[in-house]
Amino acid sequence: AAALLFYVIGLFAYSSVKVLAPAFYSLGRARVPLAASVSAVAANLALNVALYPVLGYRGLALGTAVAAIVNFLVLAAAFQRGVGGLGERGLWLAVAKVTAASAGMALAAWGAWRGLEAWIGSGDLARNGLDALVPVGVGILAYGALCKLLRVRELDDMIAFLRRRRGA
Repeated sequence: AAALLFYVIGLFAYSSVKVLAPAFYSLGRARVPLAASVSAVAANLALNVALYPVLGYRGLALGTAVAAIVNFLVLAAAFQRGVGGLGERGLWLAVAKVTAASAGMALAAWGAWRGLEAWIGSGDLARNGLDALVPVGVGILAYGALCKLLRVRELDDMIAFLRRRRGA
């Protein structure tokens, strides 16, 4: 769990690299993702050597997360110069909405977990299973409701996709 807290710092970067890198390949600029990856590996090695003595295994997770951010920043800067940007205004608005929905989801899941702990406790497999599954379900419902409330466009896209798949 402690390592995951540090890995999550780079989650947006991992996802962004998965979108940006193929864009450069499609533009015939394969050297850009290569340079970004080399930069990320160098950052990862340096950070792991520096952070492991201080944070232990958590330092390795943090080094990996920061390296992913380095990879993203190199790709984003190259995309800005070569293509003209990522549509930052709309992008940052979407990021703000998803961040707000994620914070609400975290609070709802945490609240559900705390409530269950107080109500049924823990100890056996069934109670531990409920302690794990119920907060996840509450978190999913809260995230979906908050995305709907905040008019996150991607939620509507996903719902339309699922309806098409179910009807096919």
